[in-house]
Amino acid sequence: MADYKIGELVEVIDPFNTLVDRKKTIAIVIDNVSRPSKNTIKIFWHGGTKSWIPTHWVRKIEIDESEE
Repeated sequence: MADYKIGELVEVIDPFNTLVDRKKTIAIVIDNVSRPSKNTIKIFWHGGTKSWIPTHWVRKIEIDESEE
């Protein structure tokens, strides 16, 4: 399981979206303590929704701070 930290920005690929090229969305990690035997994290996304999702739906967003 990848190491996600609380407050980290992530990109979520929603496999249930039937549109072309699966919907990608930005979310914030709000809980990284997974349930027993589950690789999940809790995120805040879609205008206020809080959800537990599998970590294989999530990819870290790399922020290049050298451009600031």
